[in-house]
Amino acid sequence: MSSNFVGPIVVGKITTFQIRGCSNSSIQVMSTNNNSSADSNDSLPAKALELLGVVGLTDAEGCFRIIINLEEGTTPDFEFVIALHNDDKGCLVKVKSVIECGTIYPQKTEYKHHLSVFRHDDIQKIISIFDKFPLNTTKRLNFLMFKAAFEAYMEYKSNPRAYSTEDRYNLFAYINNLKLQMNSRRTDFTYTADHKITITWYWLLKFVEGDGSFCVTTQGITYYPILSIKQATIDKAVLDSIQQFLLDLPGADSVSNHNVIVAVRTEKVPKNPDHKQLSSLSCMNVDFLIDVVIPELDKLPFWSKKYKDYLDWKLIIFLQNRGWTHCPEAREVIDYIINNMNDGRLTNTKIPRLPKPINFEAKLVYYLENSNYKAHPGNKLFIRSSNEYLPAYGKLVIEVIDQNGALVKRFYRIARAAKEYNVTPRVMAYKIDNKVPLFVHGKPCTVIKTLRLIDHPQLLYPMSDHIKNLNFKIDKN
Repeated sequence: MSSNFVGPIVVGKITTFQIRGCSNSSIQVMSTNNNSSADSNDSLPAKALELLGVVGLTDAEGCFRIIINLEEGTTPDFEFVIALHNDDKGCLVKVKSVIECGTIYPQKTEYKHHLSVFRHDDIQKIISIFDKFPLNTTKRLNFLMFKAAFEAYMEYKSNPRAYSTEDRYNLFAYINNLKLQMNSRRTDFTYTADHKITITWYWLLKFVEGDGSFCVTTQGITYYPILSIKQATIDKAVLDSIQQFLLDLPGADSVSNHNVIVAVRTEKVPKNPDHKQLSSLSCMNVDFLIDVVIPELDKLPFWSKKYKDYLDWKLIIFLQNRGWTHCPEAREVIDYIINNMNDGRLTNTKIPRLPKPINFEAKLVYYLENSNYKAHPGNKLFIRSSNEYLPAYGKLVIEVIDQNGALVKRFYRIARAAKEYNVTPRVMAYKIDNKVPLFVHGKPCTVIKTLRLIDHPQLLYPMSDHIKNLNFKIDKN
């Protein structure tokens, strides 16, 4: 047999499809929003949706490895690995049940558990999964090299006697050459010509469970609930695609400050010179989170401990929605919840613990059952805890009401409402001020500007551990 396994020949098939580097806009992007209830691919069977979840988690935390020592002439080994914190062993158990292969073992030095797939039959199964449901990030490039190396080796293994000593060496040299271009050694991040970034809800949630967070930042008495995802800048195109996916969701166009509902930013210089440059996606518009994002996430199954962070995050949004971030005692309760989220939840956390507030449960019940806001004539808010008035900035909304008193649509800016119904903002303002009917599909509707002090009880369900055993009644008034 002639020497057909010189690395650059086959590597070229993988790496010479020049479309772009890491952020060129020529890559194909597929945002699969179609106004569906849970996932744009909700017509897929449950198994396929779970496999989309495995792909999302792999894009975040997975790795394809080739183990070979060319000098010793050992046969190569191939491994697919997902590594998670010890506290998320249950997530790996779920992944194992979905892919129906693999071994879970602890990595004590890293305080992690690994799900490892290495048997050849199982590796072929893994390759079939990622062929059918492609990765979105540049990890797909590693997968393609991993696949090429594995298939070349399996061809050899099927008939090793057909290979001369030189052929065998060239084959192993080719596999080693691929290994040296993968993972941390990779320098070429050019996508292949057929690469498409396809965002679906199942993929996105697992990507968030791997590389995202539900966090709350503070600035004085202002609290900012954020859905955040960080990636190396080489994968900024994926963040851009997620941003577009979210902005295309039904209802996003009616939220105020549309251009900053979801922001993607890149740090100018890596904070740590030993680390890669990072880009981040952040979604912190509370109206958008409540009206658009949370209803979708509530329909999806979480696999990791991040589910508890999500429930606590929703609880804080609810308390903020009721005005309790204006109350110093309530902020102690909220800060305690935040302190026990994300890294603060880990069994090996190094984050200093805040003391649990006195009468924590009783205070929480009171905050759940009562609002710290009271609407006041003149578009002002009365803050009960401080006995003062505040401007209602950010709480005013435009509502279109039909003849039966039912809400047709809500907008956060007059300009958005005007654009929706093909009138000028001045005409829309005139209709509001003078109670002139707006005709929607030929039927007269009333347009009003009002304070939005509507509570969102759905934010409490399913319940955070902090309130699971509490007895409380939501007062919607």
